[in-house]
Amino acid sequence: MNFKVGDKVKHAEHGFYGNGEVIGLSKTGKSATVKWPNAFGTWIINTYRIQSLTKVEESNVTT
Repeated sequence: MNFKVGDKVKHAEHGFYGNGEVIGLSKTGKSATVKWPNAFGTWIINTYRIQSLTKVEESNVTT
């Protein structure tokens, strides 16, 4: 699956993260940096293997 910066994603195994946003991609395309909202109004930023992420359809995005 091809991702691009700005795509909305969910973590395949950790759905409790909610919807995140891709903010960067590795040069190899094998990992993506994602920012996740948290309960304190800030962001958690981590890098994940592409295989552990699934795209969220725009109609399913909640804010």
